Amino acid sequence: MKRTADERGLSTFLGLLEQGTPRWAVLEALFDSAEYRRLRNECTPLDVLHALRCQLVRQLPAAEVIVDLGGAAGSSIEGALLLMGYPHAPREITIIDLPPDSRMFADGFACIHQETTEWLVFGPTRVRYLHQSMSDLSGIADASVDLVWSGESIEHITQAEAGEMFQEVWRVLKPGGYFCLDTPNRAITQIQSPSQLIHPEHKLEYTASQLTRCLSEARFQIVQAGGLGPMPKTAQSGVFNWPELTESADLSDHAEICYLLYVKCRKPDLPALPASRRDSALPCPSME
Repeated sequence: MKRTADERGLSTFLGLLEQGTPRWAVLEALFDSAEYRRLRNECTPLDVLHALRCQLVRQLPAAEVIVDLGGAAGSSIEGALLLMGYPHAPREITIIDLPPDSRMFADGFACIHQETTEWLVFGPTRVRYLHQSMSDLSGIADASVDLVWSGESIEHITQAEAGEMFQEVWRVLKPGGYFCLDTPNRAITQIQSPSQLIHPEHKLEYTASQLTRCLSEARFQIVQAGGLGPMPKTAQSGVFNWPELTESADLSDHAEICYLLYVKCRKPDLPALPASRRDSALPCPSME
């Protein structure tokens, strides 16, 4: 890789060896990594998107208590957030994901049978799994969480479920806590796939304005809105150009032309709502 090993990467690959993974398989994983492929100029657009998402994860706010919506990882029981390089040392992460038998590609999750509600300890961080919908955060106390992260997961639920999820996220966040998410940008994926969404598990893909409007209507304060993987040629021409992602791999303030959207928002310091309002879900606005 032409660099010294980072602590997280070293821990991950040594962990694989300790679990009995053959050395050739560990080397193959290194050779197949986006970082190594970039060194050899072999990056695909998907490699670029993954690298950008890892870059984004490294910019997430520091937090002691985290809820990761849809955060199970295919290759690590630590979960996606730590695997992708979250640079801080949270005290605990609760991963919300579907039960194994409800995941379309469950065979791709090598550690799926190790997922447990018991705390698993990785250095200074303990991790647990709750197998339930991301619109149901029961089991997590009110105002107890510093950061809720939804990494490419909101597109997997319906508009009504998103409204319920926003209410639940608001409930569990401490005042001043952050809600951060990324998701495909329908303004671009509509060009890529005009007749259907880009993944069979997707229920709804948002444009930049739709997503920020939903979050604002749910009372979140938008701190930052941008995107990953700008595709200005595709946006202007209306012709999808997949290799364009490898030409301008970067984070961008121009969300509307990016393949992925990113929003960082905050629960402001507000007085408690009356019970009549607190107990009624705030629907996501119409997508029309």
